[in-house]
Amino acid sequence: MNDFLWFLVSPSYWSKFWQFKGDLIAKFYLVGDIYIPVYDFLMAFSIFIRLAVLVVLWNKIKQEVS
Repeated sequence: MNDFLWFLVSPSYWSKFWQFKGDLIAKFYLVGDIYIPVYDFLMAFSIFIRLAVLVVLWNKIKQEVS
């Protein structure tokens, strides 16, 4: 489980992932007349997921220490 969580929060993994995916993902997605930057949205979403995982890990560490 800890290996999986480290996989989620590892900066080196995410930087390689986004360099690879950045070439494949269209930079903008057209919805009506509004352009949504897909790449930026996915980056923000990945950061949110990593922060959530870090909060869960922090709570587990606090419970084990106390």
